[in-house]
Amino acid sequence: MIQPQGYVHPQYPNHVCKLHKSLYGLRQAPRSWFSKLSTKLLSLGFSESKVDTSLFVLQKFNSMIYILIHVDDILITGSSASVIDNIIHSLQTTFAVKDLGSLAYFLGVEALWCTYGIYLTQRKYIVDLLKRSKMENAKPCTSQMASNCRLTSTDGTPFEDIHLYRSIVGSMQYLAFTRLDIAFVVHKVSKFMHNPLDTHWLAVKRILRYLKHSILTALFITKTVNFTLQAFFDSDWAANRDDHRSVGAYCIYMGSNLISWSCKQQPTVARSSTEAEYKAIANAAT
Repeated sequence: MIQPQGYVHPQYPNHVCKLHKSLYGLRQAPRSWFSKLSTKLLSLGFSESKVDTSLFVLQKFNSMIYILIHVDDILITGSSASVIDNIIHSLQTTFAVKDLGSLAYFLGVEALWCTYGIYLTQRKYIVDLLKRSKMENAKPCTSQMASNCRLTSTDGTPFEDIHLYRSIVGSMQYLAFTRLDIAFVVHKVSKFMHNPLDTHWLAVKRILRYLKHSILTALFITKTVNFTLQAFFDSDWAANRDDHRSVGAYCIYMGSNLISWSCKQQPTVARSSTEAEYKAIANAAT
């Protein structure tokens, strides 16, 4: 790092300081932390997932152990409680690890356990979002967007608080991790982050009112022996009035559990609704 102001060495003003330990909050701190933690996990026999670099898997003594990490927050689960305890003990020899018990709250997602499975909800996150946008007293709404709402980059006047728009819509993108029902409308309002208009903000407020109405909606994950994959897809042909590109979406189930979904604009213009559907089914199959 460069020498701090007021502490520059008079004889070596162009020299830099070498960090022996990354400081929390600096850009290199999470990278250094992840490197140290992943090295420790690999030494314990874990292998890093090729799909998700933050997921580590261990197959040992006919048991499977999974560790998911986000900076210094760690989730660990598996088929053997004794092996999990041994891994936690091994991590405690290197890191100051604190076992918080069963999963309850992680990165804004609340886990509610029941007899048949687990509910994943972000109701506290929604409450904070409503307070930040001063919409906690707004009238609830039963739909995410009006059926005749067609947002464009030209219809409307510039929205005054661009920072507020970007902050709220960005938070909605994170909220879509457990809320499939808002994926499409969040995609719609996200396209105008660079230059939001008042009509776009009205659409965002409509989504916030819907979130207040459906604040208890949760994603349910249940125990299952059915690992059959089912994919559902749809497309909205020429949905974008500015460039006439279509929107494709899909959701994938493993048994009765919803495990993956996406809603995004297609990269090229489809000249017919059939072509848009073929592109959507190709993405879902992939």
